[in-house]
Amino acid sequence: MVDLVKHISDFLKLHQPKRLVVACSGGLDSTVLLHICKKLPYPVEIAHVNYQLRGEESEGDQQFIEKLAKEMRIPIHVKRVNLKEELKDSGNLQQIARYHRYDFFEEIRSDKKAPHASFVLLGHHKEDQTETFFMNLARNSGVLGLAGMEEASAHKLRPLLAISKKQIEAYALENNISWREDSSNQSLKYTRNEWRNVVLPELRKEIPGLDEAVYTLTKEFQRRQWEMHVKISELIEEIETFRILPVTTFEALDDFEQVELCRQLGVPIGMLETWRKLSHKGTGISWKNPMSNFGNRLVFDGDSYAFVQGEESKPVSFVKTDVKSLPDFFDKQCIYVDSNRVSGELRFRPIQTGDRIHPIGMTGSRLVSDVISDAKLTSREKQMVQILVDEQHVLWVPNLCVSRMAIASNKSKKIVKISVD
Repeated sequence: MVDLVKHISDFLKLHQPKRLVVACSGGLDSTVLLHICKKLPYPVEIAHVNYQLRGEESEGDQQFIEKLAKEMRIPIHVKRVNLKEELKDSGNLQQIARYHRYDFFEEIRSDKKAPHASFVLLGHHKEDQTETFFMNLARNSGVLGLAGMEEASAHKLRPLLAISKKQIEAYALENNISWREDSSNQSLKYTRNEWRNVVLPELRKEIPGLDEAVYTLTKEFQRRQWEMHVKISELIEEIETFRILPVTTFEALDDFEQVELCRQLGVPIGMLETWRKLSHKGTGISWKNPMSNFGNRLVFDGDSYAFVQGEESKPVSFVKTDVKSLPDFFDKQCIYVDSNRVSGELRFRPIQTGDRIHPIGMTGSRLVSDVISDAKLTSREKQMVQILVDEQHVLWVPNLCVSRMAIASNKSKKIVKISVD
């Protein structure tokens, strides 16, 4: 039988806390955690969130915790959230509840009047880790998901993560500790409860050591995740310094490492497949809210990906002027088109993969990305390039190339001069 008091005492000594904020719902795990922490030589406070979802039962949980805090002479912080009201705007109950919960815990922990080494203690145990592991496995969430919950993450500690539910319950019964049961834990409308009450009990019948095996696996995935984090962090530093990532370096990363790269860059994972397929110079991907200080767009340059700082190109403002005749001298700084040969509306847009132009003086066509590459533009200049198109063709790459597809001639009845404003 594990000595829970010693286990948690030894665990906390590794982190040398000056103050403990115990997140307590009134359930078995967090209530036992609270009782044990009270026995240890640390200032303890309670944090409780009442989501008001279960009516009298939710109120009973709050009253239970408040009474317990009074009996144990422990300061208590309570946050009441009208979650039913918030669910009218968003159906993701678990996400909203988690946001309120952790935001509230951090608010208490980071109180400027409190000691700096304050930690929030959470009552997750070994079976909770098993549930998280299988839920993330079903979601195909990669190494980060399979790593599950960490015993120590930032200022959050989970001292019971290596302890089973049975061991926690045995301690509660042996020490006459009462707790509250949450009836919503039986509801199968929540995905976690399906795993907890239906799927995993059957798996445990077939695999008696399931929870211990998962615990061991998550520790290994956490080790792997940490190695990837360190490796990719070093890569991020190089990107921030040189603003480029060699294609060979990117391709040498395995799938999990590429996912971690996206995570640290702030690139949505859904863009990774598009990134992998970039093959035309000048094309790239853009994203919002980068995690690092180097911009929100990468451009494929052939041998490397260039990271560009700043926003994507804004729509080009251009001027259309009707003219009666063509000039004696032409350049690529403006274009003269035959209105009768233009298909649909004229507009400027950024280049897209596969764009082709039919240059004057040539047969056939060229990739716009090759035209831009040959011009030896900087990555920033490449990012800013926009092209004139109609509904069928690329007509003009300003200053670089003019298409023959709608170009005016001396026989044209209606000539329009187009120049960038």
